[in-house]
Amino acid sequence: MKTRQLLTLGVMALMVTTLGFAGHTVAVLDGTSWKIEAEPDDMAQKKGAQQFKDVLVFAEGRISLRERGKGGAESGSYAVTSTVNDGKEHTFKAELPTTADGRWTWTGTVKGGNMEGKLIQTRLDGSVLTYTFKGNQLD
Repeated sequence: MKTRQLLTLGVMALMVTTLGFAGHTVAVLDGTSWKIEAEPDDMAQKKGAQQFKDVLVFAEGRISLRERGKGGAESGSYAVTSTVNDGKEHTFKAELPTTADGRWTWTGTVKGGNMEGKLIQTRLDGSVLTYTFKGNQLD
């Protein structure tokens, strides 16, 4: 019985530690907004993709697009996947489902007040569009 109680306490301690770490990795970017410009690659342009500008917002462990969000884009969860240079550079990944445009997967790097990365849009018909994006922090 005592072994079982110790095992249970160990598992609970591990869960609390993991939850604390997950919250920290998200909180790094929470409360920031980024003016971005996304440029489709050549293949995406041939499929009709166009450059767009928007504001990418990180809040409460989620990301959203300010302008496209008005047209039906939902927010999606994000996670900081790595932090380097004494906490000055962060890499993130996010999934942003949309109601009309399919699913958007963002991977990016934040370094100081600058952001850059790749956006992959998987349309509802299964076609894939790839963009690169760059941006600057607004707040």
